[in-house]
Amino acid sequence: MKRALSDRDDYIRFSAAEVLWRIAGETESTVPVLLELMKTDNKAETLLGEMGEKAAAAVPALVHALGDRSVGPEWLHIEALGKIGPAAAPAVPILVEKLLDPGLTEPAARALQGIGPPSVPHLVLCLGSERPFLRYQAARILGKIGRAAGEAVPALKAARNDEDEEVRRIAGEALKRIQKFDAATNF
Repeated sequence: MKRALSDRDDYIRFSAAEVLWRIAGETESTVPVLLELMKTDNKAETLLGEMGEKAAAAVPALVHALGDRSVGPEWLHIEALGKIGPAAAPAVPILVEKLLDPGLTEPAARALQGIGPPSVPHLVLCLGSERPFLRYQAARILGKIGRAAGEAVPALKAARNDEDEEVRRIAGEALKRIQKFDAATNF
């Protein structure tokens, strides 16, 4: 099956990578093939995302692919990064930037949530942004991260006094979610 990873036919290469991953959990030989296939097969990013943290070696290439339309839709790369989880921490700064792109706000938000705790310091900084939209998104994502965003509590408390009503509201909701998770684990 590993020989099929170097076949000239992209379909065969992808199929071999998928089988090796699903049956044997093989990533060492499949991740490089999937990175090559990102240029021709959008399913490659999906499979990388399914591999989760085991596809951590793909993070630099996925980050590099953001903004490169020749490698496929950005949202696919963003979703794969989020599914890789905390190992995709190097992508957090660019994902925060992608929150401002109307077509990528939701995938970027899901990715930051999936990356979890490594996103928190960057999102806390966003709470101090001049842009209400970015402050709102940061508070919303911090709330979805939940208890793991505990270090954001002081900044979220301050955001309850934000000049923007929606930011105040979502900061309050985020605090409730974070503190709810804390209360649930302190029994």
